[in-house]
Amino acid sequence: MYDLPVHKRIFCSPFVCRDNVQGRALTGATYVSTTDMTVENCITFCDDRDFDYAGLEWYQECYCGNFILNGGAETAASDCSFPCTGDSTQVCGAGNRLSMYYSGRSLPPAPEIVPSVGLWQSLGCYS
Repeated sequence: MYDLPVHKRIFCSPFVCRDNVQGRALTGATYVSTTDMTVENCITFCDDRDFDYAGLEWYQECYCGNFILNGGAETAASDCSFPCTGDSTQVCGAGNRLSMYYSGRSLPPAPEIVPSVGLWQSLGCYS
């Protein structure tokens, strides 16, 4: 683990890189650095853009988002094993694996079901 006082590592998450139904786990801002990717640089990049999650993949890629999407799920930490291009002692995910970090910020409140609007009444959630 890295000594990151505000941000903490939460999990290594899989996602599909190809353009298909599943898509990326983090869909916000991205950047690539073939020479200077570190955990701190990725977190700073995402935090400066007000994202809650930062993920590193494939030695040099940084992804940001406010939600984990498209089926991203926890996997074994050992699945993330690629060294970062800017600091080979740090882990930057793997192929189709993100070394994921969370900002620790509070999550927004859950959406509220409006019970009625005029004569219209909510019937709940249907599938």
